[in-house]
Amino acid sequence: MKKYVFFIREYNDWDNIAPIIYYLAQDSSLKISICFYKTDLRHTSQFKYLEKNVGQNLQVFYFSPKKLLSIINFSIRVFNKFSRILKLGKIFNLDKSVPEKELARWFEIIKTKECSRIVVIFDRMLTDPIYERVRYHLQGMDSILVSCSHGSETCLNRMKYIHQMRRAQNTTELLKYLQSFEYFIVSDYLELEFDEKFSFPKQHDSLPDKSRVKVLGGIRYCQDWLNHVDIFTPKIEKKNEDKIKVVFFMKKFAHNVFKDEVYRTLELFTLFSDIDFYIKPHTRGMQISSKFRASNIHIDYESTSSSLINMADVVFFYGGTSIILESLAKKKLTVCIDYLDCNRNLYDYFNACHTLKCRDDLCFFLDSIIAGKVNRVPAEKLLNEIVYARDSSVSVPDRYINFFKNL
Repeated sequence: MKKYVFFIREYNDWDNIAPIIYYLAQDSSLKISICFYKTDLRHTSQFKYLEKNVGQNLQVFYFSPKKLLSIINFSIRVFNKFSRILKLGKIFNLDKSVPEKELARWFEIIKTKECSRIVVIFDRMLTDPIYERVRYHLQGMDSILVSCSHGSETCLNRMKYIHQMRRAQNTTELLKYLQSFEYFIVSDYLELEFDEKFSFPKQHDSLPDKSRVKVLGGIRYCQDWLNHVDIFTPKIEKKNEDKIKVVFFMKKFAHNVFKDEVYRTLELFTLFSDIDFYIKPHTRGMQISSKFRASNIHIDYESTSSSLINMADVVFFYGGTSIILESLAKKKLTVCIDYLDCNRNLYDYFNACHTLKCRDDLCFFLDSIIAGKVNRVPAEKLLNEIVYARDSSVSVPDRYINFFKNL
């Protein structure tokens, strides 16, 4: 009996891997285990949808740290924060991963020793050692480790963070990572092209051979899955129906973002009282100052990104956030405030949305929205490249199903 085991780390990883599990679980003969090893995501709308429709084919594990460990981890976060303020750097590492005994217990319940083959799927990660620990537990068994993309690589540049000053990633870590998996799934061919250009050291034959790299498309944003997303996405009750609704998706400031200019832009929003602005901080721990008390500014931590997109008349963003693919797929008027960061994103590269280069551009654009003088920019070329892997005639879910079933 073949068994599929998915290790899920965080929200955006789950958003991109949940549809794979859904489509695989349509076949009741496949045995699928889900391991939430850092964050318990059973409360998400995606999980509840899977549980309702294919729950009988799923085996779910989750790790909830004990109270003492939670207190220790909180203390480490506070200590590290003060260390960064004092420019001492991060002194202690935060341990949120599942303990060794718990991991061994999960594998006992899964009955890995009775499986004819075990296919283990991880999201794309370089520094998390969980895959090494899993490999250790599966010694002597017929196992395959798959590194699965947790979304499209939406920045063309690879030095995406303020601390990155070298083009290539750490060579030792990269080579170790590439040697640890049998297969690598990517969404699109463009990611491979830019990885080869920027990420991989030229002095090493680092890229895995083509037989190990599978370009399968961006399943999270294909129309097949978006039809399901609209079923389980809660609707937001609109306030002030006569007002234009603008949603602003934010990236963390560590992503080469000009923080001061972001706050100046938020202040500028307050001057346009005919528009309601819904500010969506990055879903993993980003906090925004609450000093913006204007009645047309709504900082929304709770609503899902899909709910906000469905509600929006216009979607603003900066940086290479992948949720914009959903906005474009749903034919929303989409706008990149490009002067807020120094990364170059795919949307600008493909001219798939409006791009604003300065505050004057933003003011002119907001006035044009109010006057009803702005049209959507076609994004089909981008979607075909990034979501459908250059061939929209082939079902993206079928690509994933066929790949995993043939392992």
